[in-house]
Amino acid sequence: MDRSRIPTVIRCLIDRLASLHRQEDGVISVMSVFTIFVLTIVLGMVINAGRQVDEKIRMQNAADAATYSGAVVISRGYNALAFSNHVEAEVFALTAYMRAGRDAGPGKDPTTLNFENSILDAWTKVGKIFSQSSFPKFAAMGSAIQQKVPLEKDVVKYFLQTTELQSALVLPVLESILRGPNVAAGGTPDPQGGVIPRFQRAVVLTTPHAAQTVASEIARLHGNMATDGKASGFEKMHRNQKLMAILWKTDGTPVSL
Repeated sequence: MDRSRIPTVIRCLIDRLASLHRQEDGVISVMSVFTIFVLTIVLGMVINAGRQVDEKIRMQNAADAATYSGAVVISRGYNALAFSNHVEAEVFALTAYMRAGRDAGPGKDPTTLNFENSILDAWTKVGKIFSQSSFPKFAAMGSAIQQKVPLEKDVVKYFLQTTELQSALVLPVLESILRGPNVAAGGTPDPQGGVIPRFQRAVVLTTPHAAQTVASEIARLHGNMATDGKASGFEKMHRNQKLMAILWKTDGTPVSL
């Protein structure tokens, strides 16, 4: 086709259209804008996913830490109750022993001393029988028994006297622990119990509240990771409400209301 026959205007349009595929000025700028737009969307998705993952992890860590800490407090309360039960049993045993020592003192009731002396007197008779034996070893044993009996009588007497004196010092303290701090000796025991039952009752009443307080504080610390006192991003996501934890019993009620 002869281009000279085509009008100049049309020929210029054809030339410009033919040069479009070779004209690449500004293409990089357009692609950069599109790429930045796409990367911005991807970055927003990554940030949003990161925030969601951070929220889930912090909530899980808070739940685990709060449960563990609350359980530790409750277990320590149980340990205190078990320890106080052992102490109460030992106080009962010591009280019974000291009362027996008080009542069996030689100056108050010589029944126990006379009973022990009668047993030792029987050993004296046995020693005399052994001392008359024709066997040298049995004869020597009989003499040793007769020499030992007076010493054992003194041991029994001094032991009973020592226990009586010790009872005068220790027994009032043990009885005050059992009957209560506000009851005089010989009076009616306190309905609230002695010192140990009062302690056990206080442990039962305060341990659930202490466990709930510890669990809530642990959850709050996990929810607020900011060190400058400002609300953390986790709290801002939940209308500035602090993260809380509640310990539940098996019947579906909180351990501390």
